[in-house]
Amino acid sequence: MGADFASGLQTHAIILGGLIPFGLAIWLKGMGFLAIGLGLLVTLFILLVAKKNLGGITGDVLGMIVELVEVSVLLVFAMRL
Repeated sequence: MGADFASGLQTHAIILGGLIPFGLAIWLKGMGFLAIGLGLLVTLFILLVAKKNLGGITGDVLGMIVELVEVSVLLVFAMRL
């Protein structure tokens, strides 16, 4: 199901989905952009590992991406304290 989901994404849906996080990054300035950058790096790393080891992505891989990006964003903001 994860592969079906990923193959069905259209460019306009990705752009619309990124508007709120990008707006928050502008509002939060440096920490927001750091969080987005780290989240993108984590996502790309997981996708590369999944493609290499599994031959593609699954729903579990997408779930792992959600959880690890959430943790990485929270860690960026925890460093601010």
